[in-house]
Amino acid sequence: MCPCTADLAIDEWKPYDSQSGKTRVLLATNKNVHHGISRGLFAFKIPETLAPSDIRKAVIYFSGCSHCQTGYSGRVGFYALNIGFDEGTSTWYSLNGGDWDESVHAEAVLPEGSAWNEAADGQPPPGARGFDITPLLQKNLEKVRKHGVMMRFADEHQNPSIHQSVASRESKDPLDFAPFIQISRRTSQAAP
Repeated sequence: MCPCTADLAIDEWKPYDSQSGKTRVLLATNKNVHHGISRGLFAFKIPETLAPSDIRKAVIYFSGCSHCQTGYSGRVGFYALNIGFDEGTSTWYSLNGGDWDESVHAEAVLPEGSAWNEAADGQPPPGARGFDITPLLQKNLEKVRKHGVMMRFADEHQNPSIHQSVASRESKDPLDFAPFIQISRRTSQAAP
């Protein structure tokens, strides 16, 4: 298990404002009265000894933000960041909206509402639903390890606009858990 070490939302309508310390990471498309395009940035502690060829499967887990009251289902993409971010100071402006590698990515559909993957005492529930990011880690592990992952809606110019929030690692709500990546390693074949 690779725990989240930093998470942050960056919002184009609040380009100079740091969104650090919030209990949610907001993902949003444009044309909303409260926010512009918003993207989530996540860093994880991934073992230095792990090689791309060791990865059989990689799944990223999030908890719906239980106190956010609403959220819309939508297709998101996961990308390796080209540059790192500072959870305490980075903004849309300082990161120029996020600098990500489009050469490989993974996609998933986030559920609707705010009660998905509801935690029990801050721990993931049995059977928590994760999102497969195996191709991203197999092909871009070094960038993910060094700089992190960006999650954004695949279509950021939807009409009507949509948004969804995931619980950040700062949330203390017992119905939320911090993001993490679960990696299954390939088993080595014994020589005959």
